[in-house]
Amino acid sequence: MATEITNLGAYLAAGGRAQGAEGVCLHHSASPTAAQYKGAATIDGIRRYHMQTNGWRDIGYHLLLGPDLRLWAGRPLAMSGAHALVSNKAMLKQVGSVNWANQRLIGFCIIGNYEKEPVPNALRLKVVDVLAKVLAFYGRTADDLWFHRDLYNTACPGKHWDRADLRAALDAPVIPAWATDGWVWAQAHGIILGNPDAAVNRMSLATVLKRYDDMKGGE
Repeated sequence: MATEITNLGAYLAAGGRAQGAEGVCLHHSASPTAAQYKGAATIDGIRRYHMQTNGWRDIGYHLLLGPDLRLWAGRPLAMSGAHALVSNKAMLKQVGSVNWANQRLIGFCIIGNYEKEPVPNALRLKVVDVLAKVLAFYGRTADDLWFHRDLYNTACPGKHWDRADLRAALDAPVIPAWATDGWVWAQAHGIILGNPDAAVNRMSLATVLKRYDDMKGGE
């Protein structure tokens, strides 16, 4: 049964990983798409496919994120993944094993087909937040974020994800969790749109307050 992660810090601390981790490998599910996502049932379906069809001992990824911004537990963090082989010759020469990513990287899958589906800003912010916490826990940096396509002949995680953009966001000044949570909430409810770093003038502030009042029913 799918398990939602409500406290990532506690989950990482409890899950451990005896040999540590050398970074994170980002994936998308491709199928199911974001539109097909049905919460826990989707996570259970991916796990069932990986175990019954692929013959793996568990779902291939360590972490999964839904388009509703809910974070789900995959296979135990202490267990090697089954999410990426290394076929890129230059990368293989660097790491020395086709199984390097499975053995040394945390597999993080975003549900959706981001070769075709755009990435909502709220989802991007949540992904950056999760990546920042996982990389910090293992003492790694933005340079230790890899895309599946960096390692293997695939488009995964899709053309709408940009590794340079995510690495830059991870290198940016740390935003307090309460501020990130507030921004994600406001984006999800359509109260505020656009760039979180953009300056706010009085007209913009009035618009935000009006949208909030509309959402509350003009109370």
